[in-house]
Amino acid sequence: MVVQKNGIGKWDVSGGCSRQSLANYYLTNSPRRVISVDKLIAEDNLVSEELIEQIKNISLQTAVRIEKGLGHMGELSVDFGVDSQGKLWIIEANGKPQKILIDRLKDDELSARIYLRPLEYAFYLAGGTRNKEEFQ
Repeated sequence: MVVQKNGIGKWDVSGGCSRQSLANYYLTNSPRRVISVDKLIAEDNLVSEELIEQIKNISLQTAVRIEKGLGHMGELSVDFGVDSQGKLWIIEANGKPQKILIDRLKDDELSARIYLRPLEYAFYLAGGTRNKEEFQ
C-alpha cells in the first residue's frame, strides 16, 4: 500500500497492488504477477474489502508513527502478507516505494495519483494552494 502526503499536507492512501510469488516461493522480489487490489479481492477468498480497509488504516498509522520517530517524510509504502488462515502480517515499510509495480497495472488513474501526489505536496510545502488542474 502506498501512502503519501496530499495537497493539504495530510497522509492519505494513494493506492496499492499485490505482488504474487512464484509457486513454492515466499519472496516476491521477482513476482509471478502484479495485480490490482480490486482483482485481489475478487480472486482470493482470504482477502476481503474489510481486510483491505484494515490494511489502509494500518498503513496510515504506520506512516504517522514512522514520521514521528524519523522526522519529516512525504511518502512510503507498507508491505503486507496474508497467511493461509487469513491473518495479516506487516512485512516492511519502505521510504522509497516501488512505483514501477504500480506501472505494471496499466491503471492510468492510479499511476497519475501516485506520481502527482508528491508534486501536490511539494506545492503545499511551498505555500501554494491546491488546485488539482494545475498538475495535469
